[in-house]
This record gives sequence, C-alpha cells and structure tokens, in this order.
Amino acid sequence: MQLDLKPKYAVRLDAADNKHIYYTDVIGKEGPYNSVTYFTEVFPAPWLVNWTKKITLEAVRHELKENPAVGEDVEKVIERIAGRAEKIRDEAADYGTRLHHYADLWVAGQRGFDVDKDLENSWLAFKDWLASSQLEILMGDTKVCSLRHGYGGSFDALARDKRGLCGIIDFKTSNVFSDSHYCQVAAYGEATEEMYDVHIDWGLIVKFNKISPDFDFKYVRKMPRFFRRFMRAKELKDDISEKISLE
Repeated sequence: MQLDLKPKYAVRLDAADNKHIYYTDVIGKEGPYNSVTYFTEVFPAPWLVNWTKKITLEAVRHELKENPAVGEDVEKVIERIAGRAEKIRDEAADYGTRLHHYADLWVAGQRGFDVDKDLENSWLAFKDWLASSQLEILMGDTKVCSLRHGYGGSFDALARDKRGLCGIIDFKTSNVFSDSHYCQVAAYGEATEEMYDVHIDWGLIVKFNKISPDFDFKYVRKMPRFFRRFMRAKELKDDISEKISLE
C-alpha cells in the first residue's frame, strides 16, 4: 500500500552556535522549539562521564609525550590539555555528523560518491545493516516538530517492515544504548504522527562501530511508554530553565 507522506506543515532547523532550534510555518505557532536532545540531557549518562574522563586522560598522555617541559607554567599546560580534550570531543561529534550525511545520501538513492577514509568501518557497517534489515526505507533525514507538545527534532529514517508497520530509525556512533536514545526515538515518532498521516508502531536504534565494520541494534517496542518518559524529562528541563531565567 502506497503511503501519502506529505507533511501538514513545514519545519526548519536553525543550528547556529551548536544549538538546534526548530521553527514551523504555522501562523501563531512558528516557534522557536527546543530539540528532543535538549530535553533528554536531563537523563543520567554515566557512560558519558567515563568517556569524558577517558579523552581527558588521553589529552594528558599526549601532552606529557609531546611537551615534557619542566618548569613550564602549569596553567598553560592545563589550557593545552583542555583544548586537546575539547578537540577530541568535537571530532567525535563531527564523525557522527559526516556519517549521517552519507547515510542520508545513500537512503535517497544517490550512488557514486566517495566516503571519508576514517568513516570506512562505520560506512561498511551501515551498508551491511541496510542490506540485511528487510526494511523498506520510506524517508531519510527529516525535520519534525510537535506543535501539541512543543519540541522539534530530526529522525534519520522512516521505514516499513514486512508486516506493513512503520517505524522511526535513529543512527548512532556512540558505544552504548541509553534510555535517552529510546526516548528520543519515541519523541520523533510522536511528532511524525502529528505531522504526517502515518501511525508509528516501532522504533529502531542502530549503532555503527568505528573500529570494525560491525553494527548492533535495539528495537523500541513500547513507544508510548518511552514517550511518557520523554515528556517527564521535558517537564523537568522546562522547570529547570524557568528557574534559571528567574534568578
């Protein structure tokens, strides 16, 4: 059955200053709307703390090897270490952004383009997953916004399975699956149902390895449950932001 995937309104993303703010063309409800990931920042992320420690130690190790100066101003050394740790973090974010870009080109049917050499393992993993998924990809990277609940976001793909049921797919290059990922997918699904005449039955988080051409995935089966959890996170984030603005 052919689906009519025409949005009820247009959504625009403003990603200036590393902030993701969404706007619509609906008169009186233009925005701005904060992103799904802005609200899921309230979830505990011990794995992220450990990763931050790891990249900081890597920066210290690099500094000691490359600049083993004795008697140098400690503050200057710390500044260099902090700068390198930030560079590692930014490179990780850039890696994910570039992989998402190429994946979206592939989903859209484009071929014959070259992929950055450092993405090779994740790129092979992406193509292997897509070939084995038995999913019909209906849409690639898409901006959505929930006027009803007040947030925006971008999903990586909308797909239909062999049963004819539609779902939202989110690509990841992080090393773990977290509760925030499940809630993000559920929030994208809710906004998609609001914008399009389609029912979202499931979600899927696919993780692509950077070290080897392997992938892993987790289905999100209880979409309403995780959406309720997302809305509680949104309420908490809104309360925190309101308190800060009043101080």
